[in-house]
Amino acid sequence: ILATSRMSSTSARIVSPAASGALFLAQRLIDLVCFPLQVAIVNALPRLLEAEPEMRAALWRRALLWPGLYAVAASASLIAISPLLRNLGPHYTIAVMALAWLWWLPILGFMRGLLGNAAVLAGRGDAYVRALFVGALLRVIGAICLLGLFGWEGALLSLLLAEVASILCLLAVARKPRAIPASVNVPR
Repeated sequence: ILATSRMSSTSARIVSPAASGALFLAQRLIDLVCFPLQVAIVNALPRLLEAEPEMRAALWRRALLWPGLYAVAASASLIAISPLLRNLGPHYTIAVMALAWLWWLPILGFMRGLLGNAAVLAGRGDAYVRALFVGALLRVIGAICLLGLFGWEGALLSLLLAEVASILCLLAVARKPRAIPASVNVPR
């Protein structure tokens, strides 16, 4: 009976409409904040690919500066927005806590995006796709395992682990030499 009541309590934390809705709201706010960051990172790649090698250093500095500043500002805005949701009522408590936990997501997204650009530029686009796959797989497996154990906090923890795993995969690839040298100019 004790196991059944514990299972019911865990299930209630997982399927609670208020918890699901609050997490959905927090994740959509994160998406809205991170979307311009990802656009800036993706838009830098064609310029980096088309540039002559001697011009790439200046382009990399530009690709690091503005998106990096945006990532820090986006993280700060998430921290600032989080308490404002408290004014909407007690049903937003989980959204407030989730945003307070997810402030680091723009910074990790910035790191993952720039490492992905570096991988593509080095002729290792396949490694970038593999890193994204590892992250997606860990998000799903982590959510399944950690959600049952820790509720919505477990879902957020799985997101953190997935982001860090993607970054670590890209860092590991950065240390390996390329099998095929990247071309100086990409054919159009």
